[in-house]
Amino acid sequence: MKKRLRGLLALLLCLLLSGCSWPEVVPWARDEEAEEVRNAPETGSFGIYMTWTRTDEHTLHISGKGAIPDYWGDTTKTPNWPAWHEFCDELDTLVVEEGVTVIGDRAFADCSNLTTVLLPETLTEIGASAFENCLSLTEIRIPDRVTKLGKQAFYHSGLRAAEVSVYVTELGDKVYFACPDLQEIRVDPDNPVYSSLDGVLYNKDQTRLMCIPGGKTGAFSLPESVMMVSEGVFAGSRLSSVTICGNYKAIGSGMFSDCAELTELTLAEGVTTIEDRGLSGCPVLTAVHLPASVSIINGRAFHDCPVLTEISVTEGKLKFLSLDGVLFNADKTKLVCYPAGRDGAYRVPAGVQVIGRQAFENCVMLSGIELPDSLVEIDDSAFLGCTALDTLEVGNRLERIGANAFAGCSGLRALALPNGLKKLEEAAFRDCVSLESVSLGFGIEAVGYAAFEGCTALRELSLNRGPTAVENRAFAGCTSLETVSIPIGVETVGESAFEGCTALRSVELPGSVQTLGSRVFAGCTALGAIRLPGLITTVGYAAFEGCTALSEVEIRGGAEEIEGRAFAGCTALTSLRLPDSVLQLGPNALEGCTALRELRLSGGMEEIFYGCFEGCTALESVLLPDGVTSIGFDAFKGCSSLASITIPASVTRVGEGAFTDCGSLREVRYPASEALWQGIRIDGGNEPLLEAEKIFA
Repeated sequence: MKKRLRGLLALLLCLLLSGCSWPEVVPWARDEEAEEVRNAPETGSFGIYMTWTRTDEHTLHISGKGAIPDYWGDTTKTPNWPAWHEFCDELDTLVVEEGVTVIGDRAFADCSNLTTVLLPETLTEIGASAFENCLSLTEIRIPDRVTKLGKQAFYHSGLRAAEVSVYVTELGDKVYFACPDLQEIRVDPDNPVYSSLDGVLYNKDQTRLMCIPGGKTGAFSLPESVMMVSEGVFAGSRLSSVTICGNYKAIGSGMFSDCAELTELTLAEGVTTIEDRGLSGCPVLTAVHLPASVSIINGRAFHDCPVLTEISVTEGKLKFLSLDGVLFNADKTKLVCYPAGRDGAYRVPAGVQVIGRQAFENCVMLSGIELPDSLVEIDDSAFLGCTALDTLEVGNRLERIGANAFAGCSGLRALALPNGLKKLEEAAFRDCVSLESVSLGFGIEAVGYAAFEGCTALRELSLNRGPTAVENRAFAGCTSLETVSIPIGVETVGESAFEGCTALRSVELPGSVQTLGSRVFAGCTALGAIRLPGLITTVGYAAFEGCTALSEVEIRGGAEEIEGRAFAGCTALTSLRLPDSVLQLGPNALEGCTALRELRLSGGMEEIFYGCFEGCTALESVLLPDGVTSIGFDAFKGCSSLASITIPASVTRVGEGAFTDCGSLREVRYPASEALWQGIRIDGGNEPLLEAEKIFA
């Protein structure tokens, strides 16, 4: 070989030195060589002593000794896939040759068209997710020496039947889960760890249910011996009827989620608990039968079961009982759950004191509700999403309406709440888009966070004396609301409480108000005037931003701070007089007030913050009070009509661009000497200030 190589090199050197022409290559020879290259199998090495070969477009061979390594796919920031992953969806045949002992994690995951797999007798282990998502793989023979199948080894594959040999002693979680066509799992009777009954997988003594085949349909009864159920066994199953034995105590969260064909569930005596969303997303479930032993039913136990019409309870020593298919506690003082599949109106029995958490949630066919005078509490989300409910009347004993209690009740039109009501909590009536009138009683402590947010049809609002706060976003986005009178006693109007109420023309604030939150009236584009009472010390950030019709603002003595952007974009505001109590006018406080002509600043201010008057294009003259020491950057930027400004001797710095684009500035009055003026630090972008005529004392 070395002699031949030296000869070729010598020939090449001779040709280069002599200038000889290259020997002509016969065209048909080139074609044959190209064809040989095209038909040559793709191949590569990996792991230790392992080789892969793609013998044709659809066939992959794995050869070598030892283990195919683990891969983790895209589950980390550094994806890790085998070399054949880029063409794995083209494969239909996999041959793993003798000598291979382990198929690593995710080795053949996502080979969606794989139909034939031949495994060697030397194989002892199949790793986690090794054949996950191989939906065309309908059958596979597992060699006898295999003792371990990793977690989700055949998850979401096309297997129709599965065999667990006598030698398999370790099955990871969800090995055969989500296999839509899997009809049965057969376990060798002599297997020391696992067993099967009617095609369902259990541990050896059948105290633990491990897997129900995804293609199994019809009725299923959990054997009396079962005390544990692996997570997710029933989720997404195709069973139409299930009976749970009494030795299994709790229906865990999500245990029966997304069971598309489940119509009936029966729990035997001994079951004690149904956790939150124990049944969830079961679209054809019509009946649930509970034993007397059930003592705990958590909120949303029957969530998103839209045709459920009956919840029954067997006789015995009861914690719960059923009246006409509706679930109550044993003494009938609390309505626990109303089946979501019922239509028409419902009359809650006399004596009921509490409507439980999510009791009527998403009962979209509930057209009316009659509540008893005994009712004291409507708990969180009790009527959430009852879109057909159009009227609501409550008795005088009602004390609490919980968070989201009637949120999304889009058909509700009018609301009158009694004087005894104390708590109206977060988002209680949010997005009740047909609600036109609201009357609140005298006893309410506060209008809760977002209580009526998004009630776009609300026109009439009667707030009676009692609450001390209108909390954040309480009426935000009530775009039809025109007038608001806040009652005496309210001390706080929270952040964004009326933001986006675009029809709001008039607001009356009582003298008791001490705090206006940020963006409290932002975007109220019809609001024409506002009078702020004397106890208010701070006007919050962007409190009136974008109130484009606001032309009159009265700020009474007592206010100390007007925060940033408080009146930004109030394009109709022509004048603003600040009382002497105001010590700070925040950044961009009056930015874009394009009609502002007259401005009186208080004598206690020490700083003109950045962007404070930016874009006030009608402002012609400004008198800065004694005591101001600095003018922030962009403070008067774009004040194109500004012709005259008085700057006090206390100023030591003018920030960058403070007077940029002030092309009309002609006169600067400075009540001190020119020498003192020269000592002011004036940053760049202030040419109009520097070029204007200076009038010194």
